[in-house]
Amino acid sequence: MNPHVGIAWQIGSTFGWGVYGTQLALGLTRRGRLPTLLESPGPLTLDALEAVRLKPAMDFRPRLIELIQKQGEGPIVCQFPVLHARGNNAELQFGRLSPRTRGTANHACIFFERTTFSPDAISQLNGFDSVIAGSAWNGAYLRGLGVCNVVDIVQGVDASRFFPAPRRRLLGDRFAIYSGGKIEYRKGQDLVAAAFRAFRQRHDDAVLVTSWHNAWPRAEGVRQIMASRVFDGSELLDGEGRIDVLRWLSLNGVPGGSVIALPEIPNALLPPVIRECDVAIFPNRCEGGTNLVAMETLALGVPSLLSANTGHMDLLDRQIGFALGDQSAVPEAASNPDYDVWGESSVEEIIERLEAVYQKRDAFREVARAHARLMEDLSWTRQIDRLMDHLDIAPLKPGH
Repeated sequence: MNPHVGIAWQIGSTFGWGVYGTQLALGLTRRGRLPTLLESPGPLTLDALEAVRLKPAMDFRPRLIELIQKQGEGPIVCQFPVLHARGNNAELQFGRLSPRTRGTANHACIFFERTTFSPDAISQLNGFDSVIAGSAWNGAYLRGLGVCNVVDIVQGVDASRFFPAPRRRLLGDRFAIYSGGKIEYRKGQDLVAAAFRAFRQRHDDAVLVTSWHNAWPRAEGVRQIMASRVFDGSELLDGEGRIDVLRWLSLNGVPGGSVIALPEIPNALLPPVIRECDVAIFPNRCEGGTNLVAMETLALGVPSLLSANTGHMDLLDRQIGFALGDQSAVPEAASNPDYDVWGESSVEEIIERLEAVYQKRDAFREVARAHARLMEDLSWTRQIDRLMDHLDIAPLKPGH
């Protein structure tokens, strides 16, 4: 049996697709398989044992590059199964070689937020042996479009790192609010900013801890949040076109010293930072998957407020997290069907929820610890094993 299994997108430690790919690669090694990385890894932070486990894959890359170069611009034919990454309208995700690559079986892993799919995109998806949807709503929507062989398998969380543990009290007695995810309209940081500005006027001990790094300041989602009707985003970019969160918030009335803007942090180093926080908020307008950052705050036992829409429902339907139930249509839905399923969280409800946590922190933490126990069933180990079982990628016996 050929031990290779192809991953046709970039793995890494600082972006969602990268973390997903890294966990897939590690999961394959647990089955004695050789993850075959068709794209060069992005920024990657591994512990010593993870590095040992992935060393054969890294060592094989020069040979793989040589084989690919021999193909010129022609098809890349692999004698092993290959997983491909797809997004809105079945567009490529971090995998330029994917369209040329064909394995003995080909499976699409897809997360999308826009609901318009061209006939060609549907045909492309139906050309895969299976389509793995990152959320129940993604899966249901694809089946409604006539996409065949769809299976819903949500992402996971690294339960060996993201779990409840004592806090170091590095923020003293301040009430710390965590918000993570790359800054863009879909993620709803304008809603977070508006709610925090009002909440901070009530409680001067509140501090907002942001992890909003976005490597694409000219992307559509950034342009959209700059045009937000909820919180003025016109000053989000500095004079050199770079995102400057502290400057943006300060110019909009958020007091200096009340925000800690974290730099880009590898996924594995986040747990001790997030544990210091009293609550996490995710008023995301849409999530194609379950929202990796929200899964991590939940697994850490931090009370987490989730917008009750799209991919978040895979968590809320499991009774994990605290729902932001007041969801209205986003203004864009009136003229663009791509936004029909998006939800706009109420700033007033966010403030009310923050106030409730502020007044009853111990009670909310107790419930959040129960949420963390439920998250154990969504560990990366279990979710990747479920994915491998679906793909029929059996463990290899020693010696193969």
